[in-house]
Amino acid sequence: SVYIYPNPSNGIFTLEVFMQEAAPLELNISNLSNAEVFSFNDPIVTQHHVKKFDLNFLPDGIYLLSLTTAHGKTTGKLIIRK
Repeated sequence: SVYIYPNPSNGIFTLEVFMQEAAPLELNISNLSNAEVFSFNDPIVTQHHVKKFDLNFLPDGIYLLSLTTAHGKTTGKLIIRK
């Protein structure tokens, strides 16, 4: 399970991931032109992992978030409103 909150946000959001076992995690955020604007890699993420991100440097808009682990890939929208 993956939770991203708050969404929409002012650019600061929390990512909460629940997995069956520890595994690597890759997070990519791209704009609607499909240009990557942020990425994060963690080689070992525990079964319950919580991480805060500050994306205040990005302008208001809709972004595509892609999260990949050994258990699969999920995508979603991230909305930034300041």
